[in-house]
Amino acid sequence: MKKIITTVLVLLVIVLLAQCQSQNTESDSNKAEQKKEKPVMYEESELAALMHEVHDLSAEWKQQLENGEPLTPIPDWVSDVLTAEATNPSELEGGAFTPLAEEYLRKLELLAKAEGEGRVDAFNESIQTCISCHQLYCNGPIPKIKKLKI
Repeated sequence: MKKIITTVLVLLVIVLLAQCQSQNTESDSNKAEQKKEKPVMYEESELAALMHEVHDLSAEWKQQLENGEPLTPIPDWVSDVLTAEATNPSELEGGAFTPLAEEYLRKLELLAKAEGEGRVDAFNESIQTCISCHQLYCNGPIPKIKKLKI
């Protein structure tokens, strides 16, 4: 009799575990379907993505300057700031964006040529150009940009 009860209990546990596994699999597939159905709320523009890359590059330069290391060369893609598609392109038309972007690129050229303590000043000037532009067009990232200054 004990063997029968033990066998029944073992089978019952196996059946319950199988059902739980089946429900978890269904739940996981439902979650995956729900994720697929959610609309994308924000798609980063070409200019916004470029700005994030510029920030990362600037953070790298800040670290290199603080450590007295040579700077990573300016990548060619940085000049795309002049042509990258903005989230709302009409906001940039006829304004100061292009002159400020050109000024930023000039500041980077000065940074690349700078030596000694002049490197930190040139770097901070490039960061200030970013802040000046963002004061006109997109205030949100200013606190993050200010943290780049040395």
